[in-house]
Amino acid sequence: MSWLKGKNLEALLDSVRDVRIGVVGDFCLDVYLDLDQSRSVASAETGRQARAVREQRCSPGGAGNVAANCASTGVKRVHALGAVGADMQGREIRRLLDRLGIDTRGLAVQEMQWSTHVYTKILADGAELDRLDLGNFNVILPESSASLLARLEGLLPALDCLIINQQVRWGIHSSGFRRELVNLVRRFPGTPVVTDSRHYGDDFHGSIRKLNHREAAAACGIPVAAGGEVTARQARDAGETLASHSMVSEVSISHTRGCCGKACGSTYKGYLRVEG
Repeated sequence: MSWLKGKNLEALLDSVRDVRIGVVGDFCLDVYLDLDQSRSVASAETGRQARAVREQRCSPGGAGNVAANCASTGVKRVHALGAVGADMQGREIRRLLDRLGIDTRGLAVQEMQWSTHVYTKILADGAELDRLDLGNFNVILPESSASLLARLEGLLPALDCLIINQQVRWGIHSSGFRRELVNLVRRFPGTPVVTDSRHYGDDFHGSIRKLNHREAAAACGIPVAAGGEVTARQARDAGETLASHSMVSEVSISHTRGCCGKACGSTYKGYLRVEG
């Protein structure tokens, strides 16, 4: 296993201070509600006991989390490109990202057929109850797609890297948007593109694909039981298989061992783990 730490890690992190990154994808809001029934009251209308919320927290999710992580490393500039609704949740995402110094001018506001993607996680006695999801009935409109692509086209010549995030089936990544996005980035071969796609990974040709160990195994038809573990050998085999059939570079991340990578025509360098 190779280790990245100490001065090597510091040098790597210092180098990102001049980097400009674009993040195009599904910008979501994660909402956490901590319940405390000690002050619960019965509803006057229904007579049913209400759930009392002691604390609520919000944080960027999906592509928003990716952009926030990039900003936290000290990247010179992070550009957010996605869609939000004309609602308070969309305004909250923009506020959270603005506070981190992220350029949010690429977040298109779609007023029709779009609710900001929100994942509300209700916590009681340390356990998460059934989640509430907003945005599962979204439809990206042609004008929203065109606006995002035009904004990205203007940014690509100055970007050092583009990250494509696809987290939800009903987000910005319609079949038409995926096709136009791939065609657009092909015109800028000097800009590296990293794709993290939960459902449409094979559509983003020519990019570096980031997969976790379970996604890599599933893409190769390797059965993994719920709660089961993917072995290091299975992760490596999956990377080789994906790289050979899709003609893209592959990165397979394992939360238990670090990360292993496979690029077309190259050999594995083993596992890489970041320490510190």
